[in-house]
Amino acid sequence: MDLYSVKRPRYDLYEMELIGDPSCAIAVPAAAPDDLKRTVMAALKAHSLGYRSVDYVLRVYGSQWTFPPPEEGRAFLLRTLRAAESVVDNIDEHYSHGTVRPDHVGLFAAEMALARLKPTFRSAMLLIMQGYPFEASAMCRIILEQYGYSYAVFKINDTEKILKVKASKTITNLKRLLPYAGKVYGYLSSHSHLDPKDVRHYTVMREGVPCVRFALPEKIKPVVYYFLRLVVDFRTVVQEISGEYLQLKQLYEDSFILRQDHDRITKAISALEKEVAM
Repeated sequence: MDLYSVKRPRYDLYEMELIGDPSCAIAVPAAAPDDLKRTVMAALKAHSLGYRSVDYVLRVYGSQWTFPPPEEGRAFLLRTLRAAESVVDNIDEHYSHGTVRPDHVGLFAAEMALARLKPTFRSAMLLIMQGYPFEASAMCRIILEQYGYSYAVFKINDTEKILKVKASKTITNLKRLLPYAGKVYGYLSSHSHLDPKDVRHYTVMREGVPCVRFALPEKIKPVVYYFLRLVVDFRTVVQEISGEYLQLKQLYEDSFILRQDHDRITKAISALEKEVAM
């Protein structure tokens, strides 16, 4: 079986939480109902203790296990990122449709670069849900650079010229399409590295010993804000480069769910804009 052809399950990794104990753990959807989590927990315990009956473990110990629902901040992220994933997936899949493209190396390079962004968006979502602002910023910067590269080369029908284009040098030109690109790129670049001045944010003293903090959820909101803007403008960039061959407007008109997801993202952007004072 080709593992890459297997249909992806409904829930992605960024939507999961681990339940279990030090001896064994399993990932379940964070928003799953308590009874499902309790049953999964009982199956884990039965396996680790060598019991044959999951029902017995559930009956004896089940009442002791509680699984509080995700706090509102996490629930907001889950809802919003699920909508973002839907928008990216729909646009990315749309590349396989539309009219036949001309024999044009620049258009080919641009479309392939944009189609390749799907795992980059997914990586950013995973890092956001883990509360890793530095690493998520780096993924967002890659997305913006790919926008810049695609916009820079899609009209160039010369392989040698395209090979000389550096994605990191295309942001100024991208501002013609996305006026905020320069500001976003500056923020993402300055927050993609562990600058010495940020040491106070990711270290903590424990019993007199300095320790590194990996998750910094209090620092993630600005990254989420920029990430969602990049998701919305995925459509803008694709429309500019491939709009002659794809019917993106029709795609949105035909899908109530896609329009709903898009609206959810724009509302989240407005809410975050007020919170992070951008």
